[in-house]
Amino acid sequence: MYSTLENAWTAQAAGRTPERGTAALARRCAHRACREAVQLRYDAVGSAAVDTERTPLDRCLRDLITASRHVASSEKILDDVGNLRLGRDSTSPHL
Repeated sequence: MYSTLENAWTAQAAGRTPERGTAALARRCAHRACREAVQLRYDAVGSAAVDTERTPLDRCLRDLITASRHVASSEKILDDVGNLRLGRDSTSPHL
């Protein structure tokens, strides 16, 4: 994620247009990895994960699941990036 954003920043600073879609894919990948990491920990902790006084895991997992419903980190972004890579135009503001 960081290297992708750094490359986009460098391109923009040099007056070049950053590649559309790359940051969107990195963002989706980072979000998915975070959600999977919290889910694995949640599963490992067991029923104690729902005890909000002992661990914030339940809230973290719910927040990540909710955020995954946003178009910027959903499966839809894959369609948008795929269209770009196939030479089709995309009007998605999330790329």
